[in-house]
Amino acid sequence: MKIRVHAVDNVNVVREFESFVIDTQRYPELRPEVRAIIKADREGASPRQLLALCEDIRDKMEDLDTEGPFGLRSVWEEFAPFESVVNEDYGDQESHLVLEKILDGDEETTVPYFQLDEG
Repeated sequence: MKIRVHAVDNVNVVREFESFVIDTQRYPELRPEVRAIIKADREGASPRQLLALCEDIRDKMEDLDTEGPFGLRSVWEEFAPFESVVNEDYGDQESHLVLEKILDGDEETTVPYFQLDEG
């Protein structure tokens, strides 16, 4: 009997990048979103509520174009927030096999890597 499987790694990765300042003097179009974040923080909003507001401003930054040294780009691209990693944390890792199919018997058997050098 033979079966074909493949390995899968599930890894929880959290990557934190350098912080940057969103200045409403330079980007007045972002005032409503910045104002909403400041108000929510002062009123004790939950982390989930603040995350949702930050997602709103990120979406608007992606849609908002600005003229920069490289031509017309979104405000999000101008900040290039994913260029410099400050912290990277690999959490839980789980490896397992996934069944692809049951084989009839005529398929070629895979030689384990540790046996390839042995002859």
